[in-house]
Amino acid sequence: MELSERLPGWAHWTLLGIGALATVLALVFPARTARKETIHRQAAMQVADEQVARYRTGLHDVLLPLSELLDRVISAKRASDRKAAQNRLTQAVVDLAARHLGQERTRACYFELEHGPPRRLICHGIYSGRDRGPVTVFDETTDDGSHVFANIIDQLSSEFQPAVPSLDALAHRDARPYQTYIACAVSSGEAASGMLTVDAPEKGDLADQDEAFIRLLAQVLGTALAVH
Repeated sequence: MELSERLPGWAHWTLLGIGALATVLALVFPARTARKETIHRQAAMQVADEQVARYRTGLHDVLLPLSELLDRVISAKRASDRKAAQNRLTQAVVDLAARHLGQERTRACYFELEHGPPRRLICHGIYSGRDRGPVTVFDETTDDGSHVFANIIDQLSSEFQPAVPSLDALAHRDARPYQTYIACAVSSGEAASGMLTVDAPEKGDLADQDEAFIRLLAQVLGTALAVH
């Protein structure tokens, strides 16, 4: 202030103007930043709401046809009709698993459990997503089969492999080996009836949330196959 009294008039008013401008900018910039953050936050919430709505619609589209087929299984009065409905539901589950995950050339398969001895898991032509089904038969007396039975079937559990190592147990050894897979026991209560698998040719095509979806489909299928 003492210095400003000694300055010429134009310099004095220039300093005052600069001070006033700095004060305005100090107030305006934070306000604009806060407003932008609010706009971005609202936009993000809107996108999230749209994603949730789309997910719910997609889940409804997936589960509604399965619930109708499950009703046919339960309400069938003849064993032949029940078996036919179970076969249709099994194929529908495999089709949905391959299509709903959305990656190109994703394949889904159902392996039926044969109690033996020895126990084996075989895909009897129920697959979807590629032009060839798996050729592997999982036999509990072999190294790859024992892994599947010990870790998936006997545990009534699932397994997600984001990146398949070379010569992996679940690499079906077909002409186009895949690089990632999900395998889940199909069961009702404590009894397994088979295994549902999904595989894709590229690492990263499958994710953790896909495993949860496959577990859901496997549970629906297990319930249907347990009806006698």
